[in-house]
Amino acid sequence: MKESFREWEPKSVTAVYVSKIITIIDAYAKQGYRLTLRQLYYQLVAGGIIPNKPSEYAKLSDILTRARMAGLVDWQAIEDRVRVPKMHSEWVNIADLVDSACTSYRLPRWQDQDHYIELWTEKDAIAGILKPITDKYHITLVVNRGYSSATAMYDAAKRFISASFDGGKDCVILYLGDHDPSGLDMDRDIQDRLGEFGATFTYLRIGLTWDQIQQYNPPPNPAKISDPRADEYIKKYGESSWEVDSLPPNVLNQLVKAAILGYLDEEKYEAWIEMEDEDKEELRKAAEDIVKEDE
Repeated sequence: MKESFREWEPKSVTAVYVSKIITIIDAYAKQGYRLTLRQLYYQLVAGGIIPNKPSEYAKLSDILTRARMAGLVDWQAIEDRVRVPKMHSEWVNIADLVDSACTSYRLPRWQDQDHYIELWTEKDAIAGILKPITDKYHITLVVNRGYSSATAMYDAAKRFISASFDGGKDCVILYLGDHDPSGLDMDRDIQDRLGEFGATFTYLRIGLTWDQIQQYNPPPNPAKISDPRADEYIKKYGESSWEVDSLPPNVLNQLVKAAILGYLDEEKYEAWIEMEDEDKEELRKAAEDIVKEDE
């Protein structure tokens, strides 16, 4: 929804810039994506519209805010995935509660699958892009925000141990992280620390990889020289690094979907969804009977 709170009319070059911003936002909105400021920035860089430097990021932030305040850009098109309010649930009536319950109701869809899968990512910035597909395939999404904590690693190890020994499943971590000195080292860190807790699993970095950098040509950043792992990284990959959120949202989703389907028996999975639909119908009928009794 576009709402205007200030008067602002961009001139000449800025007007063209705003038009290109809106074109990118609208293209992703049609695919069902809300972008973060950083994702929008990377799409502008990838399109050759702006150079990749901190001053351009700050400029984009300022212009985008002006455009939104002036009613030129839809407020719902951009999201802040960090500053999220913690709100209480409430329902206007029983029917509303039942609809909510039906939306939330799920059976153990992976119970008869051979694998237990989790999708992990270094970056909170792409969590909103990933959540719809992890919801669709009933996959746990873990956002580490860099190197993970001891508590989070311990809890994850317990999940994998339970799935392996109690559920008889092969555990898999699908991982999305930056291609930079620290980002690549997180592959080692995760495997070492979970292994120390006794977890057994297959670890698969599905992005960002060197092959994907060659294929998609995402905007580069200078490698952080201050990182203690920088020397070894630069010897192997050069002086550029790349962030995973520089990949377009649709590409990220394609990578995740392909990886999940590589482990999923879709026929078994769909059978669980059919049972859920039957249960939801029974719940709705029961709720209708309760409402009739109260009338």
